Amino acid sequence: MRALKQPADENPDNEHSQHFDYDVAKFMLQLTSILYERENDSIRKAVHVLANTRPLSYAPIIGGAAQNIVSNSFQERLIPGDLVRSRFGAEKADEVRKMLDSRGDMLIKDWCMRFGIEFEVVSELNDTASTFAGLFWDPRSNWIMVACKGATPAEFGEWLSTFDPVLVESGDHSTGFKFHKGSRERVFPSEPCDLGHITPYDSISLGVKTLAKHLRRTNGLPQGAKINVWFTGHSFGCATASLVYSKFLTSPEDMGKNAELRDVYLFGAPAISDTKYVQVFNQKMLEDPKCQRAMWRITSNGDAVAVCFPKARDWPLHFSYSNVAFVHLGTEVKLRDYPLKCVIVENRTVCVSSHFTTEQIAAQRSDRYTQQGEERRELVGMLLQRIPIFGRLFAPCAMYYWDQLNRVSLGQCEQIVG
Repeated sequence: MRALKQPADENPDNEHSQHFDYDVAKFMLQLTSILYERENDSIRKAVHVLANTRPLSYAPIIGGAAQNIVSNSFQERLIPGDLVRSRFGAEKADEVRKMLDSRGDMLIKDWCMRFGIEFEVVSELNDTASTFAGLFWDPRSNWIMVACKGATPAEFGEWLSTFDPVLVESGDHSTGFKFHKGSRERVFPSEPCDLGHITPYDSISLGVKTLAKHLRRTNGLPQGAKINVWFTGHSFGCATASLVYSKFLTSPEDMGKNAELRDVYLFGAPAISDTKYVQVFNQKMLEDPKCQRAMWRITSNGDAVAVCFPKARDWPLHFSYSNVAFVHLGTEVKLRDYPLKCVIVENRTVCVSSHFTTEQIAAQRSDRYTQQGEERRELVGMLLQRIPIFGRLFAPCAMYYWDQLNRVSLGQCEQIVG
C-alpha cells in the first residue's frame, strides 16, 4: 500500500489541513479484526511451560526503554520472532511455538500470506487473557504496523479491569500525568516482572526496534531512509495502542534510529488520560513540521466504548482534578452515511481521501451484496444500532465499523468545534 511506505517528509499535511486516508483505515480495520481469531487457551499453555523455566539471560533491574533492558550484543543477535529462543533456548522456543500455532494463529498467518505480509505477536500485555499486541509488516517494504487487540465478550475479568473508572499515576509512561488504571497496567504494570522488570512496553519497543533494523538491512534502504511505524487498535485495544504510541511520541529513541513514527487509526477508542496530558500530547504531535502526524479516533453510531466512558474534555465543564476526569486523545472522525459528510470534531480542515471514487466504493459494496445473506446481515446490524440506548452496545462491533466505512462519503469533512 503506497500510503504506508510514503516517507514522512513527503506528507503534504500541515497543522491546519490533513488527509484521512480511507484506504489505510480499511486496511487497518482488517488487521485489528483478524486478531480476534487468536485463541487464549494456547497462550495459557505456553505461559505454563515457561513458568518454571529459568531464562538464559536476565535483564537488569532498571526502568526505561528496550535499549536499556538488554545489551547491544544481545540486540544484534535478534531477528523478528526470535526473543523466546534468545532467552529460553531453542528447545523451549520450539515447544512454545508449537503451542502458539493454534487454529486462530494459523488463520491470521494464512490471511497475511494472501496479502504478502507477515505477522508476529510481540507482547501478551501482562495477562494470559486474549488481549495482545502484534506486529504486521511487508518484508519487501519499509513499514511496520503495531496492532493491539481488545477484550472479547466472554472474558469477564478483562471487562472489569477495563471499566475500572479510576485515573492513576502514569508510572513509567511519563511524570506528572494520570491514565486509566486498567489500560496502564496492561502496558506499564505497577508490579515488576520476575524476568528482570521487562514490561509489555519494553517488549513492544524491542520488537519494533529489532524489526526496523531487520527491514533496513534486508531491503538495502538508502542512508537516512527510515521504517514507518503505524499503529491501530479496535475498542479497548485502542487504549493500549494510544499508550504505546504516545510514549513513542515523547521518547522516539525507544524505537531506535531506524524507525519513524507515523499515524494511528483507532476504531472506537475509549478516553484514557487526564486533562493535563492531552495538552502535552497535542503540542508534541505538531512539534515536527517535517513529519505531521495524526491520531484518528474513528467513531460510529454512538459506540458505547467511545462515547459513554467517563470523560471530561467533551463536556462544557472540565473537572481537571477529578480521578474520573477522563480525556480522549486524538482527533475524532464521526462516520456517517453517504451523502452526508463525515464529521471532524476539531478546528482544522480534514479531507477523506481514497484512490477510489465514491461511485467505485458504492459499486464495491454492491458486489459484496451478491454474497448470500450479506445485505440482510448489514441491514440487521443497522437496525440493531438504532435501538435507543441498547444500540450503542452493538455499535462497537468491528463488523459494523466495516459496514459503516463502506457507506461513507469522500471529500472534505464537516467541522464541529467544541
